[in-house]
Amino acid sequence: MIVDYNGNPLSLETKQEYAVNNPNLLALLADGENTQVAGMDVSGSKSMRHSTVYACIRVISEALGQLKPKLFKIDGGVKKEISNESSQLSNVLTRQPNDFQTWNEFLEQIAIHLCVDGNFYAYVNRNSRGVPVEIIPFLPSQVSINTAIDGSVYYDCSFGGEPEQPTEFKRLTEHNILHIRFMTFDGLHGMSPIAFNRGSIGLSMAAAKHGEQFFTNSATPNGIIRTEKSLSEKAIKRLKQGWNNLHKGVTNSNKLAVLEDGLEFQQVSISNKDSQFLETRKYQRSEICGIFRVPLHMIGDLERATFSNIEEQSISFYRDSISPYIEKISARINRMLNTGKHKNYHFELDYSHLIKGDTKAQIELTKELFSMGALTLNEVREMFGLEPFEKGGDQHVVATNNYTFGKLGEKPKETEIPKNEE
Repeated sequence: MIVDYNGNPLSLETKQEYAVNNPNLLALLADGENTQVAGMDVSGSKSMRHSTVYACIRVISEALGQLKPKLFKIDGGVKKEISNESSQLSNVLTRQPNDFQTWNEFLEQIAIHLCVDGNFYAYVNRNSRGVPVEIIPFLPSQVSINTAIDGSVYYDCSFGGEPEQPTEFKRLTEHNILHIRFMTFDGLHGMSPIAFNRGSIGLSMAAAKHGEQFFTNSATPNGIIRTEKSLSEKAIKRLKQGWNNLHKGVTNSNKLAVLEDGLEFQQVSISNKDSQFLETRKYQRSEICGIFRVPLHMIGDLERATFSNIEEQSISFYRDSISPYIEKISARINRMLNTGKHKNYHFELDYSHLIKGDTKAQIELTKELFSMGALTLNEVREMFGLEPFEKGGDQHVVATNNYTFGKLGEKPKETEIPKNEE
């Protein structure tokens, strides 16, 4: 059963109670417009079959999947991590959002939906006390957004649809929906990167299709067969079939051609290099990577990569490309928590372990942080996957006098001078 904020069961309502959204804007934002570009279907699911699009989305989704979800409780202005607690909220937000996914899989799905559709929707199932007990993702096609006359936002969602289970439609409030969106025109619908870049992606898909057709259908040598004699339809058909059987396709390329009865072969084709086929594919690959803000070396293109710039590009990728995803996801989940007694809870996605740099730089940084008292010995050991010390490992020390922080404010004891030395 699905309930609203007050715990009342939600029933199916009529859409006439809600304002109609701008149809021109919705047509622009929706994936239902003309998806044909250069003879290719550039819809969300079809574009994922293109190698460059798939590679870019895979890089982003796997990068997000490596992030560590953390839950904090803010008490008196002090933020304390409670990710390891056994509470129901901590389990849902840091370990298992639902019965069938880990947080790694959940974050990867968020990334895929955002890259393809521009929107991610999930049903937030809450108990009677308003605590989220599971977060169940929707397919974007299962959700439509509506606005009420007073400006409230509602979501029409479809549940079920299994062979033996009829589809059930429910209208849910924002309280029960986690909606993460890309940049938006109207504040409601996220813009699909694929829908708004169909021209570039479609051209790249067409170039790939051309290469596939070339190697599938090419008969080597390429050209036309000429003769001064008149051939019957049966002879033309037999000649064409015999030629294709011997020379069509990659496996039959460069075979010796034997012509009979005065037939002549005339070369008419041009090479792929002359038609700049390879250059076109390289340019389109770079352009698609620019759409998703993915460095070329991360999809296997090392043509312009050097050992000196790959590390900087990788750090830049997390800072400039992945960080916006982190902010969108964290902000929406914190908004989901901003009810009742959970207002002092804070959710974060930690990616510090992914931008540490080389081992030498890590050692120098941790040494400085430990020496100035910013890290304890056990925190340093945890960063390198080592077990903590049972005694003395949780004390903050400074390199000068090795004082603990609790004693830094104390005055040193005055040394008494023996009377016989006065």
